[in-house]
Amino acid sequence: MPVSLLEYFRVRDWVHTLGIPILGVVYSLGTNALSSSLVLAILTGAFGISFAYSFDSVFEEFGISRRLLPSIAALFLAFACSLIAGTVSFALTLACALLIFAYDIPPLRLKSMPVAVTAANAIGFSLLFLIGTSTAGGITTQGIMIALLIALISIPVQMVHETEHYKKDRSKKIITTAVKFGTRFTKHAIRLSIVIALLYSLTLLISGFSYALFVASALYLGAFLALTIPETKNMRMYVRCISIIFGIMLLIIFISGL
Repeated sequence: MPVSLLEYFRVRDWVHTLGIPILGVVYSLGTNALSSSLVLAILTGAFGISFAYSFDSVFEEFGISRRLLPSIAALFLAFACSLIAGTVSFALTLACALLIFAYDIPPLRLKSMPVAVTAANAIGFSLLFLIGTSTAGGITTQGIMIALLIALISIPVQMVHETEHYKKDRSKKIITTAVKFGTRFTKHAIRLSIVIALLYSLTLLISGFSYALFVASALYLGAFLALTIPETKNMRMYVRCISIIFGIMLLIIFISGL
C-alpha cells in the first residue's frame, strides 16, 4: 500500500486534468464562474478522478480487496457532490464510474482492448467537461461540440501515453492500441488524429464558434504535430506542458467571451 494518500490516489498524475471540469464551468458562466458551481465541479472532478486513477492501479495489482476501500470512498464523495449539483451532473458522474469499471474489470476490460482503450480515455475526458457545464446550469449543443473537441484532442494524447508505456503494457499483457499495432503504426495514428482534431476545430469555426478558439486549437495541435516529426524523448512530458498552456488559453477565451 502506498505510504500516503497522495500516492494512493496518484494525484501528481492527474491534477492537471482537473482543469477540464473547471473549463466546463467557465464556458457556461464566463465571468460569473466564481460560484458554488465551480466548487462543486472541482470537488466532483477531484473525487471522481481520484477514484478512477486509484481504482485502476489498485485493482490491476490486487484485484478486489480491502485496498480498494479508499478508492470506493472517493467515488461516493463524487456521487454526493454531483447530486448536490443536480441530476444531470450525477448521471454524468455515474457514467464515468461505469466507464471505469468497464475499463478495468473483465469481461470487458477496455484497457486491454485495442482502439477501445484509446476511445474510453477520450470519452472520459469529454465527460469531465460536461460535468462542469452541467454543474453550471445545463448542457447545450454548443457545450457538447466543445466536449467533442476535447475528446478528439485526447485521442493523440492517449496514444502518446500508450507509446511510452509500450514495453510495460506488453510485459503485463495489456493489449493497448500501441501494443496491438506497434509503436510505428501508433505514431502515424497520432499524426492522423491530430489532423482530424484540427479539421474539426475548423468545422467549429465554420459553425459559428470564435476565431480565438480556432487559433488556440490550431496553435496547440500544430505544436503537438511538430513534436511528432522528430524522435522526441519524454514526449509525454512535452505534450502535458503544451496541453496545460492550451487549457489556460481556453480559460482566457471562455472568460473574456472571445
